Amino acid sequence: MKSSGLSKIAKRLTKNSTFYIGTDFYITEPRALKRLIKSGHTVYLTKKAKSTFHPKIYYSLKGNNISILTGSANLTGGGLETNFEVSVLFQTEIGSSIDKDFKKLINVYSTHSTEITGELQLSQYEREFEAYRKKHKKADKEFKEEISKTHKIDLSKLDKFVKEYLNTGGLDRFSERAKYYKTAKRLLNSLTKKNITSAEDFLYYYDDIAKSFHSSGLLRGKTTFAEKHKAIIKLIKLIQENKNKRPEFVFSITLPLVKSIKRFGVNALTEIMNTYNPNKFSVANGRTLNSLTDLGFAKFPQANNFNIDIYEKYNDLITEIAVACNFKDLGQVDHFLSWYYEQYVKE
Repeated sequence: MKSSGLSKIAKRLTKNSTFYIGTDFYITEPRALKRLIKSGHTVYLTKKAKSTFHPKIYYSLKGNNISILTGSANLTGGGLETNFEVSVLFQTEIGSSIDKDFKKLINVYSTHSTEITGELQLSQYEREFEAYRKKHKKADKEFKEEISKTHKIDLSKLDKFVKEYLNTGGLDRFSERAKYYKTAKRLLNSLTKKNITSAEDFLYYYDDIAKSFHSSGLLRGKTTFAEKHKAIIKLIKLIQENKNKRPEFVFSITLPLVKSIKRFGVNALTEIMNTYNPNKFSVANGRTLNSLTDLGFAKFPQANNFNIDIYEKYNDLITEIAVACNFKDLGQVDHFLSWYYEQYVKE
């Protein structure tokens, strides 16, 4: 149990609710326990040697009616709100077989539980909690430091090429690109508001969109794309509606649509994502990937082979480069890497 979870239900608790709470892995927060105790609830800490206390059961009684919710959700903010969880609701009455089974289960838990009534009993767990969290924080820091070495940026090497890019008009060219991406965004917004009922209707508007991206690939595939115009419009709307969500989340909800549209690809998907939020979403294409490899960064698979984890990892790297090079946004990283590809990678 964490305070983030308790706060979601605290106002709805009746007086003297009873809690059996696990303390394995020291995830349960002492301050949440204190809040329960001060509010007059009965609190048991449950622990068994060589075993993990893992059930999640929420039991409520109103008159003779009983509701039992059981599943994977811990009493935390993640468990109750943001995680992928599943639970089953049983509605029954006092004295039913389900109610009797539940009470038998509670009796088993009770044999491995200690009631906590005040600061004195809680202090031992609180000391262990703080010691564990301190060690865990140190280990977590060391882990992040080790992971960061995977994508360690050679600033001296990178700085040389960034200066050349800027000294040869890179910023001006990027400003021009920003303008046509702005046009592309306006046209995409317009497309989603139209009543498109056929491939012909879609192509009427699509030509201008593809041209605004300056993408020959998008133009070459237009006939194929028109056959899947409903999927493409749905994809654009999903990006519009979730443009401020986490990059890996947006990628995850749109990737299945991309896979259903022949020749569309992750390149087109990430260009549209970048158009709607260039500060959060990076573009993934062959030029940028080849440039990253040539510059000594981690080698990524082809963009069309990206999964959610790979895109998250790639997006984090592009974000690091944007910060290190003082670029305006992630779109400028793509622009710089495309320039580098033309200058130093392309045969």
